[in-house]
Amino acid sequence: MMRPQPSTEGLRQLIDAISACHSRRLFEQIVTVAAEICGTGYAGLVEAGAPPQFAQLIQMTMPPGDPLRVRRWLGSGNVLLALAGQSEPIHVDMGRFRLLSVPVPLNTRSHAAIWVAGSDLDEHAEEYLIRFATAAGRVLEAHRDLEEAGRMLRAVQAFSLAG
Repeated sequence: MMRPQPSTEGLRQLIDAISACHSRRLFEQIVTVAAEICGTGYAGLVEAGAPPQFAQLIQMTMPPGDPLRVRRWLGSGNVLLALAGQSEPIHVDMGRFRLLSVPVPLNTRSHAAIWVAGSDLDEHAEEYLIRFATAAGRVLEAHRDLEEAGRMLRAVQAFSLAG
């Protein structure tokens, strides 16, 4: 009995559909929305491994020219690691700006945080950012799941073409 030849067009379309969301664009949107909901021009997403021994700035948005010099401050010492490795919100007053960082709940071993900075963060910023970070964590996990599904489907596609 001969095995039917599968059509790969439907599989290709499915792979294209779940691969349409690009990581970089997703990260950009997350930090842009964080800045908008907190009414500031600065926001970022930072991630640390588990255990948190190193951290990296995944994405950042800031006004042209970085007038508050936030980028320079972030690059000093272990600031990113301190932000990403937290389990509670962090408030930092640097005089020329205030920074608020909240953990992003993830079901992985890595740690992440969304931070915002500005000279006029109001009393509602923490509440908004905590709620947004929770939603952003779900979005990031869903995106990782879609990436994994895409890899699995490409393997199915490769086997169906080889057979």
